[in-house]
Amino acid sequence: MADKCNLCYRCRYFDRYYIKGVKSFNPTPCGWCCHAAAEVRADGGCEKYAAKKKTKLHEATIRRCLSDILTELSELKKVVESDEREEL
Repeated sequence: MADKCNLCYRCRYFDRYYIKGVKSFNPTPCGWCCHAAAEVRADGGCEKYAAKKKTKLHEATIRRCLSDILTELSELKKVVESDEREEL
């Protein structure tokens, strides 16, 4: 059971290859392993396995970042509008 959890596709050092499809990119059954410096199968495994870090952003964080960006854009718009008025 431990071997099932240590599959390459779950490892942080595994970069899967993708093929361009009609509407999206499709994953291939293989990829690149940084530790082995070789092409490996996604269902393989090794002793240097390290779990991927989960990068889940909370909705509140996303809202705050978007609000900050919107504020900066509003300020830039005001600067551009004032420059246009000065030119006239």
